[in-house]
Amino acid sequence: MLASPLGREEPQHKRGSMRVLVVDDSDEMRGLIVLWLEDEGYSVLTAGSGREALDAAAGYHPDIVILDLVIPPPDGFEVCEALRNHLTPQFILMTGLSDPDHVRRALDLGVVSLLRKPFTRETLVDAVGVAADRCRRDPLSKVRWHFGMQPGT
Repeated sequence: MLASPLGREEPQHKRGSMRVLVVDDSDEMRGLIVLWLEDEGYSVLTAGSGREALDAAAGYHPDIVILDLVIPPPDGFEVCEALRNHLTPQFILMTGLSDPDHVRRALDLGVVSLLRKPFTRETLVDAVGVAADRCRRDPLSKVRWHFGMQPGT
């Protein structure tokens, strides 16, 4: 059993059922996030651009999307808006910019968190834990699994 960020015990296999898509144009950042999340028991897929993210999400059906705002087209906000039209993942946005308009726009999209780079492992794992809790409370999540919206289908 692993302790969740909220202090509850959660089996690692339950976390593994959460599909996370990590989108960043930096190979190093994607690699680091993958290591952190796989160590926590999550199933992780990556993309290096907005186009790759949309293509990956179409087949992977992520529960959680960790998305950099500044990526090759379409940008992070456009990807977030496009995925919201077809899927219902929880979003965690990342940015190295300190533009107040980004914060406002992220809040308007209802994201779980807007992480400012650089961030710590604990900050990311806590945000993903909150997103995972939201996914588990989503009444449609069981329906999506029942009808085969899972990796490889």
